[in-house]
Formats: sequence, C-alpha cells, structure tokens
Amino acid sequence: MIVIKRYRLRRLPFQQRDDTIQHIIRSLHEGVVLIDPSGTVLLTNSAVLNIFGLSRDVIGRSARALVRGSALAAPVEEALQGRRAEAEYARGGRAYQVLCSPAGSGALILFLDVTEKSKAEKLRREFSANVSHELKTPLTSILGYAEMLASGMAKPCDVAGFAQNIRREAERLFSLIEDIIMLSELDETETLPATEPVNLAEIVASVAETLQQKAEKYGVALHSETAALWVSGNSSLLHEMLFNIVDNSIKYNRRGGSVTIALRQDGLQVVLEVSDTGIGIPQKHQERVLERFYRVDKSRSKQTGGTGLGLSIVKHIVAVHNGTMDLRSMPDRGTTVTVKLPGQSEQP
Repeated sequence: MIVIKRYRLRRLPFQQRDDTIQHIIRSLHEGVVLIDPSGTVLLTNSAVLNIFGLSRDVIGRSARALVRGSALAAPVEEALQGRRAEAEYARGGRAYQVLCSPAGSGALILFLDVTEKSKAEKLRREFSANVSHELKTPLTSILGYAEMLASGMAKPCDVAGFAQNIRREAERLFSLIEDIIMLSELDETETLPATEPVNLAEIVASVAETLQQKAEKYGVALHSETAALWVSGNSSLLHEMLFNIVDNSIKYNRRGGSVTIALRQDGLQVVLEVSDTGIGIPQKHQERVLERFYRVDKSRSKQTGGTGLGLSIVKHIVAVHNGTMDLRSMPDRGTTVTVKLPGQSEQP
C-alpha cells in the first residue's frame, strides 16, 4: 500500500503536486481510472491500457463506453451516484477484483489482479473434492467387506480373501493420508524448514536399498551411476523426492525392465536423472501427470497402490529447493525424469 503524506504534498506548488500524484498513479501496478461526474476519464495509467488491450490513452473518453456491456457497467454507475461497489472482471486470461468508489463528485476505479489467488482457490476446491472422492473409495470397500464378515454372509473359504482385501485398501488409505499431509505441509512451506549440506550419492544409495525388494518383486533391475555430489537442502525431503520418482519407475515398468538412477555435475548444477524402460506416458498426458490425483491409467494405478500424488509431491520438493524438473516419455519406450538442483559450492 502506498501512503502519501499530505503535509508534504501541500507544501508543493499546485502544478508540481498534481504532477506528483499523476506520476504515482501511473507507476502503480494496479489499474487506476479517475472519472468526472459525466463519466469522462480524467486520469488513468498503463496498467488499465494493458487490461483492456488498448494501444493509446483513454483520457477524455467516456468510461461508460469503455465498460459498456460488461460486468463493470453497473458498479461504475453506482460509484458515480455516490455508492461504493465491487465487481469481478476477467479479461485476457487474467482475473481482477474491481473496486469502484465515489471520489468527490466523480468516481475512482481500481483494478486488483487476483489471478494467482483465484487459481489457488480453484486448486484448493478441486483438491478438496478429489480428496473426498479418493478417501471415500477405499473406505467404501473396507466397509463392504467388513459388513459381509460381520453378518456371517462370507463363506469360510472367503474370509482370508476378504481380510486381504481389507488390508490392501487400508494400506492404500494410509498411503493416501500420508501423501495428503505431506502436500498440505509443502503448500504451507515457502522456505525449507532446515537445510544442510546433502550428499546426493548417499540419498541415491538409501533409496535404491529401500526399493530393491520392490524392484525384485516387479522383476525390474535397479541400477545407479553416482558420484559424491553435494547440494544444500533438506535430506528428508530430497529422499522423499527421489523415492517417489524411483517408486513410479518401478511400478509402471514391465517384467525384465530396468530403472537407472544417474547423478552428474552440470556447471553449477547437480543433475539427478531417473530413466526407466517402462510403459511410458502418451504425449497428451505428459503435461498433466504432475497435477494432483491425475492418473494416466486409473485401474493400473490403483492396482499398484498409487495415490496420484507422488509426482505432485516431487514437484513441490524441487520447487522449495529452487530446482527445476523435466519429464520426457514415449509410450512403450520408457520415461526419464530429470531434476536439476543448485550445487553446493564447497563440500563440508
């Protein structure tokens, strides 16, 4: 918020004071329009021209003509009649909150860009709806199997199978809740909670050891090509990041396939690359696989215990480490996920 100290402006000559106010308004990122009682534009700034896609100034033109037929027409009239009004306005892919206030006998119109806020609110709404659906699915299965067991409807030979299904759905529910909690924590994190020099080669070795048994279960060979390369970061989050990438590469592979974890230096950056020989991702899905709960193959994802949140978590962890992430894939050829992180200039 810009505060203009009135006593300083009053000491300036009238023309200089007017020029100062106009300079301040024109330098604002928010769109500002000042109109007189007849609705004629007296003052505006470049932000307004950008909002309406205009190439020349609109001073001296009718504000009513500028907003005619839009959601702004009524609020502008309200302000000219001495009443404050608000409106939501969308144009050029941007969303604005528009505040229309009486200003003397005229009106002042202020455009606040709320695009990012609107996107965040939409994501939160979608996330809440998806969470409700994803939690309901395994709970419904657990309840159904439990009711059949409790009522005695299940045959003795089916009890073990029902118990196994209940356990599988409970494990999926537990994984889902864990991922939701982690995403919620990452959403609230703008900076890393604690940083330290981290040897990524040790992270790679730890993740490979943890997932070796799972790789063997899926018939996938796990390889690593690493060197002692250091970054400044949070070791727990970096472990979670790599675990999710490699876990996906194993689950969406094929028997006899392989996963390779490579670590190398590229200038001032450390590059972590995970390549697999799996089923791959069709081009039309590649931009969306980082979205929360997005699954290319829903049936396969649920069979393998996927929550649809793994890559979203990876994206958040990379972001809080000021890194970049790239995903390249070809159907039936495999997928490569590349993460670049700022390197540690000096080893501890």
